[in-house]
Amino acid sequence: MSAMNNNPSTPKGTVTKRGLMQAVLIAVLLVILLCVLNSVFMSKAGHDYILAGQENPERSYDVIFAGSSHMNNAEYPMMLWEKYGFTSFNNAQSGEVIPVSYYTCKAAVETYHPKVLVLDVYMLYYTQKSGNISWMHQSLDALPARYRLPAIFDLVPQKNLEEFLFPFTLYHSRWKELGKEDFTGEDSLRRGSAQNFTRAQDIVGLTFEYTQPEEKIQPADIPLEYLDKIVEMCKQTDTQLLLVALPYFISEDVEKPTHDMSNDQAYFNWMADYAAEKGVPYINYFHMVDELGFEWTECLYNYSHMNYWGGSIITEHLGAYLTEHYALPDRRDDPAYAHWNHDLEAYNRQVEEQLNGIE
Repeated sequence: MSAMNNNPSTPKGTVTKRGLMQAVLIAVLLVILLCVLNSVFMSKAGHDYILAGQENPERSYDVIFAGSSHMNNAEYPMMLWEKYGFTSFNNAQSGEVIPVSYYTCKAAVETYHPKVLVLDVYMLYYTQKSGNISWMHQSLDALPARYRLPAIFDLVPQKNLEEFLFPFTLYHSRWKELGKEDFTGEDSLRRGSAQNFTRAQDIVGLTFEYTQPEEKIQPADIPLEYLDKIVEMCKQTDTQLLLVALPYFISEDVEKPTHDMSNDQAYFNWMADYAAEKGVPYINYFHMVDELGFEWTECLYNYSHMNYWGGSIITEHLGAYLTEHYALPDRRDDPAYAHWNHDLEAYNRQVEEQLNGIE
């Protein structure tokens, strides 16, 4: 009688523990590979303007600026460092609507722990949760998953979910365009800000249409809902919030404006009441253009955005305000921040080259 088989073969179709572990390992490796490919292949347009992925040895900033391209062009962190010595980053992004700003601000505040968050309220006019899809990619794609995923499921239209959840499906054809910036994530000397060295030609001969301070209109529910969320987030994180309305040229004669601007100043006037109710400081720069010597054709590069000279004026005023009201530290002589002084030298050389190149 033959001996019994003490190690019978595994019945066909039975999953072994070892096989299950191998399958899980392969799945994990595939997910990791997909994440790496997403990171490498996604478009880096606008990535210099956001904190996600930025290297910062201190893992903190004293001030973070947020909002749309209006803020992006208006505040220069290296200029603030040179004069006042506090650290800052301009985390604003083109076309960033207030619902998107809530998530980018939450990520920036919880990661970098600023003492002050300065938010531009330009996009009060925009009534929807989702903005321009390309600009939303610039704001959201590089966020850590714990912030990106809630933002996607909250804000992104159903038809665009796949390209936000799996950016590789949108950017896979970029392999011929890949460059150093796709792999290194190097910091910008401008610490997120944008600078333009031309002057506005599209508003020459036009008259600015000023709205009286007493004229007020309450914005739509969606921007206010997410503005409330930002106010609450700042309370929860012990971050001091400062709201600002940054000046741009308003006239019905402007060619191809982004939207009907006729109510914008009335929204900004109403915002003073909102800020007072919430106990949040608010600066409406539309009421200060004469005081600051902010001349429209000299301080803008188009009707909607400041150039270097306009941004320098706003940076100087807001820097003085922040220093006076928030007792921010002067770190210029701190050895731990020596790289800021080194970067400042390179930054000033870049600015000088731009100024010297103007005919």
